[in-house]
Amino acid sequence: MTASTRVNRPRFANPADVTAILANRAGEYFPDWTGATVQIETVKVIERPSSRLFHFRLQAARVSRDVIVKLRALDPPMAMPSEGP
Repeated sequence: MTASTRVNRPRFANPADVTAILANRAGEYFPDWTGATVQIETVKVIERPSSRLFHFRLQAARVSRDVIVKLRALDPPMAMPSEGP
């Protein structure tokens, strides 16, 4: 998934949005998989205050690959300015 990929989401993308992008672009990421059916398993999702990490396992043509995707929140918490002296 590239940094310019837009996903319609209220705050974070959900795993289904990300897996759809991975499935559609698997041939770009892994050229030997072009035209193959890709199976995607969500292994783990790690929630952080301003991001979400996804660990996916992709499988096609009897080969599996692990992929980590990090998505930032659309509206991360704003840092408060420090108080003056």
